[in-house]
Amino acid sequence: MNKRNTRGIYRFFLAGTAVLLFAACAGLESGQQSSGGGTPEAPAGESPADSSRTSYPLPDTLSFRPEAIPEIRPAQGVGEFLSAEAPGDEAEKKALSDLFKSAYTEALYMETPLAGVLGGDKVHRWPRPNPVTWVQNWRTREGRANSWGLPDLVLALKASDRNRVYTVRDDFLDHYGKSLGLGGANGAAGYGSPRTGEFLQDNRRSQCFDLGLMTEDENGSVVFIPGEPPSLRLEPAALVGSFSGDESIAAAFRDAWKNGMDRNLPPLNPDSPVVYIDMRPFPMPLGNASGAVTGLYIQSFNSGGAALVLAESEAFYPAVRILERPFTDALTAGVNETLPGYTSGSGTPWNPAGLDFQDEFTASLAAGFSRYGIPLTDAFFRDGKMVMRFSRGWMELEL
Repeated sequence: MNKRNTRGIYRFFLAGTAVLLFAACAGLESGQQSSGGGTPEAPAGESPADSSRTSYPLPDTLSFRPEAIPEIRPAQGVGEFLSAEAPGDEAEKKALSDLFKSAYTEALYMETPLAGVLGGDKVHRWPRPNPVTWVQNWRTREGRANSWGLPDLVLALKASDRNRVYTVRDDFLDHYGKSLGLGGANGAAGYGSPRTGEFLQDNRRSQCFDLGLMTEDENGSVVFIPGEPPSLRLEPAALVGSFSGDESIAAAFRDAWKNGMDRNLPPLNPDSPVVYIDMRPFPMPLGNASGAVTGLYIQSFNSGGAALVLAESEAFYPAVRILERPFTDALTAGVNETLPGYTSGSGTPWNPAGLDFQDEFTASLAAGFSRYGIPLTDAFFRDGKMVMRFSRGWMELEL
């Protein structure tokens, strides 16, 4: 089969995600297990650990655009707390502060036009008791009128039961400030905290919140559909995030799995526990960015069709990234099936024999990272494309 002449399979994956999301965030059952349920096992012989892993043709509209990442650091004041509201001990405070800094740098990797903190604002509690919501006002370079009366505003929020900070911006921010949420309230009280970033749903921008789904209607106007997000009623299988070392690694992987459910990705069924690759003997260069990757945590799902990845590096704040098809297939396709736009100068094939990759899937994925770079964002929609930022450039799927 020609690997560059079909894209219907991937349109199916994306369309399936889109069709299901309206129902999922509005409280209908998804394909994942509920609390106490079992997780379907991968069919025999389709483990990513062997060569019989199912492969799919790469769509002809998937390409790579090389672009080295600049050295990005959070703006001054990002993640700083009001002294009277700082949480817990110093370790807890630093961990929460780093989540805001990580979200800020991720937004810059996505080329969001941020310009620091708005008005010297500090991270503070939103007046909503459960779950506790932390918020900071950031500034955008692309000001527009909104219901908050602050045209330069971008809100960065974190709920106490999630391990990630998300932003609310543009017309979603405008709607978030209107008293049209539950109980006639606005902000976190009326809509809840964001549980995802923005994603494409049925060709419409959408974002999942604690209390429902914010999306666009057929006229492009923002609407809010109340409902319980899937992650509040679904528990990951015991194998999700299973790791014999640091419990914080397991928690981060489970949180990323829940994020995928709130974005209503196809059911993520784990193939094996989290694998750790100690790369300190042979660090992976990041391209033109300073620093290198010294370790990778990888968990495979759906017979290698998806993966959760956490990279260790002093060059950026750590965050678990979700890899979906067709990006996963492009990364594991091998050096003889590189994407249009990739050149040998984009990245140096890297597969040192001295490292223990433990299985074929993690070895091929790591080799893909050496060519295209480490994932710095999840996949997101922009200008008619599903894109994903890597440390050596952009993977772009034209829809």
